[in-house]
Amino acid sequence: MDIRVQASGAPCTPALAAHVRRSLQDRLLQRSDRVARVEVRLGSGRGRAGDHDTYCLMQVHLSGASAATVVDMGADMEATIERAAERVGRLAVAKLDAAKARPAGGATT
Repeated sequence: MDIRVQASGAPCTPALAAHVRRSLQDRLLQRSDRVARVEVRLGSGRGRAGDHDTYCLMQVHLSGASAATVVDMGADMEATIERAAERVGRLAVAKLDAAKARPAGGATT
């Protein structure tokens, strides 16, 4: 599984990149043959109330289905990554199942 991690406004340490990879592999392992690539963007900035927020955007490009994209925000980067990975994993499975259920030719009624 090709997982690409980029960071903006926050350092992406090797440990953080490894955490992203583990989190995604745990959730996408059973469907890894249908995952073309995963793009992850991590960052941090100031929220409206001046709080220091982190964000994690995950986009899973799937074979035979549209991409699954989620964004999560929070104070703790590792927790934000976990929530985003959980959500994108569920979304990817739903998109793949829906694509499999479509009739041949992709026609819908």
